[in-house]
Amino acid sequence: MTRPRPIAPGDERGRFSRALDEARTAELELQAHAARTVAGHAVDAQDCGTLLSMLGLSADSRAPGWSRSTDSTPALSRGLSGYLHAVAAATGVPEEGTSFEVSDTATAYLALPQHSPLRPGRDLMLVWSEHSGWSVSVETGPTEVPVVVAFFGADAVPDPLLVAQFVAEVLVGSRGPGSPVRAGDRQALAARLARYTRPNRLGS
Repeated sequence: MTRPRPIAPGDERGRFSRALDEARTAELELQAHAARTVAGHAVDAQDCGTLLSMLGLSADSRAPGWSRSTDSTPALSRGLSGYLHAVAAATGVPEEGTSFEVSDTATAYLALPQHSPLRPGRDLMLVWSEHSGWSVSVETGPTEVPVVVAFFGADAVPDPLLVAQFVAEVLVGSRGPGSPVRAGDRQALAARLARYTRPNRLGS
């Protein structure tokens, strides 16, 4: 019968140290995720700091190497909000039919009033993601696999009028399936979307 090798004190200390490091890393990742989510919903730097303090988080929790000069989340949120508003106006979608989120992934959604030519009776949605750009998809249930009708392709941040043209072409079947396109790094994306940032409205 083979006896198990006794664990030397050094081995035990090494295993404990690795486990402790892994636990600390996992905790930092959770804190960074929570802090990025808070930053995405904050109005400005002061608001972000207040929300982080309420949750017991610090600005340093957002990510290794984070600084106010490199964090583009607030600017990206403002730019994406304005861009979504412009696309909604171009496509005739009321503002209450839109939504966006900036967390681990920046996304935007517009509920199109038209039905799917592929699946009669199913609504269509216009979706944007920093990882794939614009696409027209069939509204599906929570347990169903999303059905993409077509990707805009070519550019992740096209002019709103071009997005409206894309939707019109998809509806009449004259647009090919296209392919997803990434928006690039967030600082560059925030810079591209800055032109759509709307001025703060008092009382809103």
